[in-house]
Amino acid sequence: MNMEKKRLQFQYDDANRQQRNWERNFAWDQKKFEITENREIAKLQLQNEAKKGSTPIVTPGALPTNVDRPTLGKLNTEILGIKNNISTLDSRYAPLLTTNIKDPKNKKKYLDELAHKYYEDPGSITSMKDPNVREYLEKRRVLDIELGQKNNLYSSAVKKSSQIFDPQIDKLLSSVGGLNFSNGKQLFSAKELYTLNSAFRRHYKTTSTSSSPTTGASTSRTVFDSKGFLSEYKGTKYEGAAKALVADYYGEASTPTARLIAKKAKEIGIAMAPSVDKLSLAKYNYQTEFLAQRMPERQTQIGTLDKTNKADLANLNKLIGNKLAQYNTYGALDSAKKGDFDPDELSKLIKDSKSSYTIEKRYDGSASLIVSSGSSKQIIPMNASEMNAFFPNYAKRNPVEGIKYAVLSSPNHTTNLKGGGNDASAAVNAYLSGYDVPNLANTKLAQMVRLDVEGSPFNDGSNEDKYSVRMYVNDNGHWKTDILTQQGYITEAGIISVLGNIGPKTISDFLKKNK
Repeated sequence: MNMEKKRLQFQYDDANRQQRNWERNFAWDQKKFEITENREIAKLQLQNEAKKGSTPIVTPGALPTNVDRPTLGKLNTEILGIKNNISTLDSRYAPLLTTNIKDPKNKKKYLDELAHKYYEDPGSITSMKDPNVREYLEKRRVLDIELGQKNNLYSSAVKKSSQIFDPQIDKLLSSVGGLNFSNGKQLFSAKELYTLNSAFRRHYKTTSTSSSPTTGASTSRTVFDSKGFLSEYKGTKYEGAAKALVADYYGEASTPTARLIAKKAKEIGIAMAPSVDKLSLAKYNYQTEFLAQRMPERQTQIGTLDKTNKADLANLNKLIGNKLAQYNTYGALDSAKKGDFDPDELSKLIKDSKSSYTIEKRYDGSASLIVSSGSSKQIIPMNASEMNAFFPNYAKRNPVEGIKYAVLSSPNHTTNLKGGGNDASAAVNAYLSGYDVPNLANTKLAQMVRLDVEGSPFNDGSNEDKYSVRMYVNDNGHWKTDILTQQGYITEAGIISVLGNIGPKTISDFLKKNK
């Protein structure tokens, strides 16, 4: 069951990775339509809905509890997945873009150099008129940005957790004496010996054997991977100490110093393991919480249906009808527990005038409709398509959501992969391009523009977070940069407004100002 759970979790994370690029582009296309073609209609609709009291209020929800918490190991798996996606992209476009290159290694080298050249000076790519070249470079850019974000997030989690917990562990181990020479000079500190002993224990492996022919019970045995342990310290100052631990394990003859090293390492390991393990667990939990709060795919949004809204209630009844039909056909829904959806219990709650209807939407577009009254609760699962069909107002995504978490995960509070700041060369690592801006996407200026969103150093992920927008423009091969939001920090809604109003005139004014 645990293996199946992990397999499903991997599929969940993998599906999120595959959808992320599509969702980001879709969100901006949707925003472009709202800004340029449907602004007045949307405004009137919102006014009418507000008069009816039917405008949905959606707020950030709790971190989902029905999926595994993220860890550095899982994040590293995601990083490897993105690298694989880049390799897949290269293999798809190589036959189209490298027809004159025979050696596969040179094909890869050419694509890497093409991408780097595009980031530095898009105007230098003379083949941009070819739609395949443009598609490849923009898709590659999105993946490179995502890879940079994940790497930044990994580094930030390690750095922050180490700053908090490593000094505590060091202080704890410094209270224990290490191993000294007869003249009093230290040979190894307690921390060094504890680390050696911990690594030694990590190289124990449990292997399964066949079932017993008499009892039928399977057996297992633990073996020590001495080769793996020694290779970890080969060529370091700890190589001799590692050999001492291995010799002690196998009962081999060794020098008095080697025997002392092995004995002291085991003593410190036994004495300090409970206290150090406690701090190590706290460090691990801090890392998972740090990652969960900064990964958009781990966030939820909550919205409560207005029971006076006849359209929502009608769709609610249609949804319940569909789910009852699915239940009658398959005997259960895709819920965490069978009791989460019980037709009889749901019928009672629907008849209860005190019942509330809350939608908990996940980052991948799927959601749960929670019907509750007092301690009674029923959960109706919806996939992304059902969520969009039955409750489109609640299904809308905030196109700057990814930006928000990119800023949160950055050690420098910016979407720029390498730190950004008032450095025009940072355009190479900018988060957005002109193709992400509605009024530039279909113009020749799109490839000449880069944008980053910089957050206040005091942002904490709340609705009160503040931002500024930095633009880079390539002027005849030279990048120029400036802050667009000269009035000071803006809100998330302000980001949408600024990006939605960037057009050719903005670029012209920018270049006049930054001659």
